[in-house]
Amino acid sequence: MVLEQDLTGKVAIVTGGSDGIGKATAKLLAKRGATVAICARRAEVLEAARAEIAAHGMVEAHILDVSDEAAYTALVNDVAQRHGRLDMLVNNAMSVHYAPLTDLTMDHWRKDFAVNAEAVFTGTKAAMKIMMKQGGGSIVNISSAIGRLTDRGFAAYGTAKGALSHLTRLMATECAP
Repeated sequence: MVLEQDLTGKVAIVTGGSDGIGKATAKLLAKRGATVAICARRAEVLEAARAEIAAHGMVEAHILDVSDEAAYTALVNDVAQRHGRLDMLVNNAMSVHYAPLTDLTMDHWRKDFAVNAEAVFTGTKAAMKIMMKQGGGSIVNISSAIGRLTDRGFAAYGTAKGALSHLTRLMATECAP
């Protein structure tokens, strides 16, 4: 039996909330009563997702490149300030550049790390400060099996997701008390 948790009054941010796992997560949170802020880079896809999720609950949409540290921090602080709290952060935005190692560019390597690992640090750091002051919250980081397994063409993405998995364990250790 699955219990459906009532999230009325809770506030969540879901990065990469315009499609896939992010949109499904945001929709579920909204259905359960949370106010959800979704963010993504592509305005037209983001607006379509906002409209779809709005049929199930409260949602707002923000254009955001999570690799922009100042913009991501500002979004987290703005959402928390406007709603008086921040209960959940789902770091779901992702970047993947598939290429053999010999063809992978440093720009692609950096972009995958900026989105898949560094942005998670940025958003989590901002959210943790808010959640610690209010007495708690939940942060979920979406990783990938490719972060612990190997496959050709996923050097940047896989390494970044491996770093994300390790960072997540470190963050949990630090914040558990």
